[in-house]
Amino acid sequence: MRPVSSLTPMQQRALVLSGGITGVLGLGFAAAAVVAPDLLLDLYRLVAAPGTSVDLGASARLATGIYGGLMAGWGALMFGLGRVVDVPRAAATGILTWYVVDSAASIATGFPWNALSNAAFLVPSLPLLMSLGRRTVATSRSA
Repeated sequence: MRPVSSLTPMQQRALVLSGGITGVLGLGFAAAAVVAPDLLLDLYRLVAAPGTSVDLGASARLATGIYGGLMAGWGALMFGLGRVVDVPRAAATGILTWYVVDSAASIATGFPWNALSNAAFLVPSLPLLMSLGRRTVATSRSA
């Protein structure tokens, strides 16, 4: 596999930094959707709607968990590309990170149907994921 070699060292550092920040924030959003949804609501009221009494409810917790999963997946992809991981492996890491974080947050916030629907989006990625698994097994056997 060809690594992402056309990036300059500055671009690599930027991807690692922005990917790390995005991934950590995504994990934070997903966790907050489950364990501290009021914290996010208070932050929203403070920043976006001062003086209002908005109650976003359960659907907002689900949406926050989904956003967290997407952000964590993007962060993992950017981080992998910045570390000069080959593109298919970085893509697979991003896809699996999204799937696990998004699905776990969906189940934890009481919306298991969303975790089930995530599987439908994961299916088109299975050939990529399985080919990487076969490549890893073949590499370890030849070593």
